[in-house]
Amino acid sequence: MRVTITKAGQEDYLPVYSLVRNELGYDEIDYDKFCNRMELMDSNDKYSTIVAKADGIVVGFIGLQRGIAYNVDGEYLQISAMAVSGDLQNRGIGTQLISYAEEYAKLHKIHRIVLTSRLHRTSAHSFYEARGYTIKSYGYKKDV
Repeated sequence: MRVTITKAGQEDYLPVYSLVRNELGYDEIDYDKFCNRMELMDSNDKYSTIVAKADGIVVGFIGLQRGIAYNVDGEYLQISAMAVSGDLQNRGIGTQLISYAEEYAKLHKIHRIVLTSRLHRTSAHSFYEARGYTIKSYGYKKDV
């Protein structure tokens, strides 16, 4: 299977939406609102949605966000989301997406990549740790 990695276009919104719902478990999100958020991200050069395609079909994606922090010189790169189709996991697609993010960081002279992963995603934790990512903190949320 030949996989290509490319920037997402509007034609990729539906398959990315499906990955977010089905693989990441955010099944409560509304498609129209999702598309509005994608358009906002597409119009901001600090955000990038990158897709992995096999035979022209989206089989995975990674969301990247560049930011500035109080404790890091220069910018950092946040992996805001990443998913690969369940039936195609463990075939190197996630590794290709992570490699893209790491090359993107190097190209933009970014020296730190950060991400969060839900507690129950233990296989994702193993995936990141096998690639040199370390656990640094807990993440919290509160809806207001």
